[in-house]
Amino acid sequence: MDVFTRRKAAQAAKLGAQVTSSSPCEADRVLALPKVTAYLTPVTLGSRLRPGAQPIALRPVQEQALAALAQCGGLLGAIGVGHGKSYIALLAGAVLDADLSIVLVAPATVPVMQGLLADLHKRYVLPETLIVSWAKLSQQDAHALFESWQVDGRKVVLVADEAHFARNATAARTKRLMGWLAEHSRVKFVALSGTMTTRRLVDFAHLSARALGDQSPVPRGPTLKVWDAGLANEVLCAADLSELHKLWAWGDASKGKTWAVSGRATSLPKDAHQTLVAAFGERLATAPGVVLTQDASCPASLYLCELRAQYSGAAMAGLRVAAERIAQTYRDPEGIELADDAEVIRTAKRLSLGYYYFWEWPTGVDREWLDARQAWSRKCRWLIEQYGREQFDSRGLVEREATRRLANGSTEQWVRCYADWVAVRDRAKPVQAVKWVTDDALRLLVDTANLKHPAIVWYEEAAVADKLAELGVRVIRAGEEVPAKAETLALSVKSHGAGLNLQAWSRQVFACVPANGTLWEQVLGRTHRQGQTEDEVWAWIPQWSQPLRSALTQARRDAAWIETSTSNRQKLILATVIET
Repeated sequence: MDVFTRRKAAQAAKLGAQVTSSSPCEADRVLALPKVTAYLTPVTLGSRLRPGAQPIALRPVQEQALAALAQCGGLLGAIGVGHGKSYIALLAGAVLDADLSIVLVAPATVPVMQGLLADLHKRYVLPETLIVSWAKLSQQDAHALFESWQVDGRKVVLVADEAHFARNATAARTKRLMGWLAEHSRVKFVALSGTMTTRRLVDFAHLSARALGDQSPVPRGPTLKVWDAGLANEVLCAADLSELHKLWAWGDASKGKTWAVSGRATSLPKDAHQTLVAAFGERLATAPGVVLTQDASCPASLYLCELRAQYSGAAMAGLRVAAERIAQTYRDPEGIELADDAEVIRTAKRLSLGYYYFWEWPTGVDREWLDARQAWSRKCRWLIEQYGREQFDSRGLVEREATRRLANGSTEQWVRCYADWVAVRDRAKPVQAVKWVTDDALRLLVDTANLKHPAIVWYEEAAVADKLAELGVRVIRAGEEVPAKAETLALSVKSHGAGLNLQAWSRQVFACVPANGTLWEQVLGRTHRQGQTEDEVWAWIPQWSQPLRSALTQARRDAAWIETSTSNRQKLILATVIET
């Protein structure tokens, strides 16, 4: 069993062990919700139309989303990439007759959304609308931002565009947002994303609950843990398996089938699990206040070329061997033991592309510095998990509080741990440096990008961006504007992989292989979207080593689960795969 399989099994076991028996009332509530297949009363904004102005021509899914919002007072929009969530987000305040509309958007799309809002203002009388970057919710002064929103005594709607930014319920920005919404219970909430989940109900349970309340199709409390574990096909106790049978039997896919599951603790057989996932997908798709897309946003054919056999030179063969050895030995090319499975996977994937990171020590390895740093990092993570309340939900804020207590003479164990780190942290510290074993792999990818059509080269890390620049590719860094006219250039999957309209390009090459299905959906959706004029969209993906193949396989599993459970067509699944 390799490290990739071991990691997945360990995570499943950990989560499965946390599952407890469920209260039946939540499952009954969810399954008793009415089935809604369409919203027949359209929303008209004619009363807000300015004299002489022409209304926006809305797509059917946009009309359905706004109608659902008007009827339900909240919205969970699992709307695929490229279907036009921006107008839904910007018009939500008008539909709800709000005084103030706050729209959270991906950092790279703030200028785009401001431009769309300016155009809408020319056509409609809209409420006061604030366009706010998700990045601001992660900053230490985010509390001041929340306080600046004048909501008391006003009708307010908050729209989370690209709501997957709040998918991690333990992240500082998510806790801050949900805490503020809890304090302001009258604020209406809209969650929009084409990638609402990876493979877990807990990814969006909190978003659904806040948007729809008792109409949420996602259970709460202990039942959420059971459904989440069952849909992820983890080991469950007999009582929880019995509880899952309710969902299984409710779905149309179970008709004529037998619940062939033993009464002892087990995971579900493949057929039962697939039927269960389909049942939840049906429940989600038909719940009041939920609108999702079931078709691709782009008629163009999508092709994924997996680069394998043709990359067989000596240097490439050496990379494959070295990368796969890391997954077996847990040691980097310098012989340093790696901390955990995540670091093993990152290092193996990097080496597959020709490079790795290492620490350069100016005067030799400082073991005391390393041990103190590791101990404080572990303690910090534990503190945030246990006490991640307001003002104490990020490493920076924890260290600020530790500094204050240390100055006041505190002898608490966690403060002493911080003091141990402070005592050595300013010593001559190692510098993270990059070592390129070979740039052959990246050169091959650049050669692939230099086709007849302009291409986007997607990268994840600065080391790759720097090397691409050395090889003559124009690199667009975080915060830099992407040119409107298509040309061959390199973009960051983190900074440019969500929100941007890049349909001027139809060719892309990946100098990275994320293991996250939702990330692939977002990135591929920059080019494979409404407005694409080419008949075909192509993507070339390195697959010449096991770590790279494992990452893409995991992403495809994510995509298959998402497609079944939410009915959102996933580009990794609908694409035609070609091995080269």
